[in-house]
Amino acid sequence: MDQDQDAAAGRDASGWTDIAIRLALVAMIVYWSFLLMRPFIAVLIWAAILSVALYPAYLGLRRVLGGRSTLASFLLTVALIVVILTPVGIIGVELAENISGIVAGISAGTIAVPPPPPYVAEWPLIGGKLSAFWEAASIELAKTLTSIAPQLKETALTVLGAVGNVGIGVLQFAVAIIIAGFIYSRATGLHETLTKFAVRAAPTMGAGFVELAQGTVRGVARGVVGISLIQAILFGIGALVAGIPLAGLWTFATFILAIVQVGPALVIIPVIIFAWSSMDTVGAAILTAYLVPVMVMDNFLKHMVMGRGLPVPMLVIFIGVIGGTLTHGLVGLFVGPIILALGYELGRTWVAMASPSSKS
Repeated sequence: MDQDQDAAAGRDASGWTDIAIRLALVAMIVYWSFLLMRPFIAVLIWAAILSVALYPAYLGLRRVLGGRSTLASFLLTVALIVVILTPVGIIGVELAENISGIVAGISAGTIAVPPPPPYVAEWPLIGGKLSAFWEAASIELAKTLTSIAPQLKETALTVLGAVGNVGIGVLQFAVAIIIAGFIYSRATGLHETLTKFAVRAAPTMGAGFVELAQGTVRGVARGVVGISLIQAILFGIGALVAGIPLAGLWTFATFILAIVQVGPALVIIPVIIFAWSSMDTVGAAILTAYLVPVMVMDNFLKHMVMGRGLPVPMLVIFIGVIGGTLTHGLVGLFVGPIILALGYELGRTWVAMASPSSKS
């Protein structure tokens, strides 16, 4: 009897040992796989977001081409590279040059705000006050920069290091567009696999969460990030063609203001004022006629794209922009608000679906 008990105990111990070893091996493989994939996580997430957001466009293009999936994927990828990536790359280079110039000026102590031109004081209503404010700002900025020059130099070196990440971000964007091109034709199978996985993880809510995630990604990617990116690109093209100083920096500011729902007017209106004060009348009028529609286009495009308005609070989008940029650089600027919005919507829905018994 004792021998039987000892044998059973031995088998139990051997069974638990086998389970522990298997779990350890699985954990090691998962962790090792994560380490190998970690450098590409942001790019793969961005590619997945692009494929989900643009899948309806792919379906429409495929119908036009008579069901040719490969050709539709290829043409959509080329269109994204030409229409989105090319201007983003040009503006990104301009932004890097702008920041490098500012950093070099701070390090050399040559950054200064020039005094206002004499004609500013002659503007009706605001001319006198604006000229006085401008004059005071030019004097005070010079004094301030002189007093904090050592601290500014250290900050300048940090910023200069971040400038190099702009090119890397543009390259990651290009890779994500290409990867998304391979996903379009396989989207149905991937959607089914993801749904099965979600159902295994949450049998009652898994499928609903997948549909919610899909809708949220499309809404935020197209209605918030997409429209903001289009506004910034159009503004950047106009600013570069018109020769606006620091065009890359103002374009970046336009994108940030648009994506956090403040709107690009805070940048575009001063640029228009600058154009009328420094350019010829015809050039200023053309630039104004071009920038005003860019400034207000989000008011009607968002209703067309999203239908029901912004699905998440502005604070969530803002935190996503800041956190994504700090974590993943330029790609995180796009990915951050989408992922955080997705997490917010999933969490809110999960709380709302709580059973009455769990609430009591």
